[in-house]
Formats: sequence, structure tokens, C-alpha cells
Amino acid sequence: GNSTGHGNPAGIPGTREDLKIHSRVTFYSRYEYKIMFVFFSLLSVWTVFLNLLVIISISHFKKLHTSTNLIILSLAVADMLVGLIVMPIEATRLIETCWYFGDTFCRLFLTIMGLLFSVSLSNLVLIAVDRFVAMCHRLLYPQKITTTKTLIIVSLCCTFLLLECFCQHPL
Repeated sequence: GNSTGHGNPAGIPGTREDLKIHSRVTFYSRYEYKIMFVFFSLLSVWTVFLNLLVIISISHFKKLHTSTNLIILSLAVADMLVGLIVMPIEATRLIETCWYFGDTFCRLFLTIMGLLFSVSLSNLVLIAVDRFVAMCHRLLYPQKITTTKTLIIVSLCCTFLLLECFCQHPL
């Protein structure tokens, strides 16, 4: 990667070198810095808060314990962790002119970020499959898709992604 932090077209860090920014051409005024800090902080807090509402709602109300809502619960947990872990660190990387956290934390952060994004994406795929089965097999849906089967599938997906992520990016 290059030292500007933009090693790929999407601007998403792909390597440790993309995250380890030692200098940038852009320096922000104090006013711009404060606005960005407030914006990213509010965005992160809002993400955590709204996903926490989903988690509490689904967990608390027995009527919401359906197979689809179990997948939505898993998605909300992953997205809440993105708001709690990834967004603040990524915001710091975007605002500051240097990566202050060191090589080990850089590798750990990339691993966690990849894991959480993979879990979120897999949950979206599971929701799509669940809705497809519900639409195409309406009469058999309650027998085919149970909360127990859904819990097993979500757990297997998360376990597989966890193993795959840490095997690809050993710390």
C-alpha cells in the first residue's frame, strides 16, 4: 500500500500499510477537526443506540422470538460492534494525521473489522434466504425454518467466519 491511506479505489484500508499513515497532505483546521469529531462521535453513538434498541426489543419480547428475528438480532449485534469498535477507530484514522496504535493493534483491528463486516454480510444473505423460503414455500416454511435450525445456522456461520478470519489474519 501507499502512505496516503488510499491503497485501493474504494479508499478502504486493505493492508497494514494502508492503515499506518505517517503523514498526510491534508491538515484540518481546528473548526473542521471539531466538526468531524462531533459528527463521527454522534454517528457511532447513534449506531450503537439504535442497534441496542433492536437487541433489547427482540430479546425482551417473546412474541419477537421468530427465526427471521434471530437473524436480525445477530445482524444488530454485529452492527452494534461495528459502531462500538470499528467506527471510532476508523474515524480516528480519518481525522488524525498518524496511526497511533502500533502494528499489533493494526493487525487486530483489521481482523476484527473484516470479521464484523463478514458477519453482517452473511446475516444479510441469511435474511434473503429466509425471506425467499418464506415466499416460495409458504405452507412448508414453519416446518423447514424453525428457530432452533436458525440458531444453529447463525452460530455455524459466525463460528466459520471467526475461524476463517483468524486463520487468514493470524495475530
